[in-house]
Amino acid sequence: MIKIATKRENRKYEIASQQSQTDSDIETLNGDIEQNQQNITASKNKINSLKAAQALLKKKQTAIQNGTFKLAKVTKSTQITHKN
Repeated sequence: MIKIATKRENRKYEIASQQSQTDSDIETLNGDIEQNQQNITASKNKINSLKAAQALLKKKQTAIQNGTFKLAKVTKSTQITHKN
């Protein structure tokens, strides 16, 4: 953000070609900021998802250790046949 503010401030002292490059640089920096924010949001969501999975695994581990863990009941039986 400071970098963008500095570029905007210095832009008024530049010639046209430099201003064009500065505008491009600012646009690139803004795009980078937006992409970084999206990456941060996605990472936070992934962390929350992994924490939930970890909590479930800890719960299962505790149940296994104290002998209360039960496998899910099978609702359908599947038969596999091989044809020669």
